[in-house]
Amino acid sequence: MGGVKEGLEVVEGHTVELDSERDKLKGQVLDTLNANVEEI
Repeated sequence: MGGVKEGLEVVEGHTVELDSERDKLKGQVLDTLNANVEEI
C-alpha cells in the first residue's frame, strides 16, 4: 500500500503546482484585460 500513498502524494504535488499556474495565468489574463479596457 506504500506505493498508493506515494502516488497520491505525487498527484497532490502536481495539483498544487497546477493551482499555482492557474492563478498566475488568471492574473496575466486580468492584467491584459485591464490594459485593453484602459485603452478603450
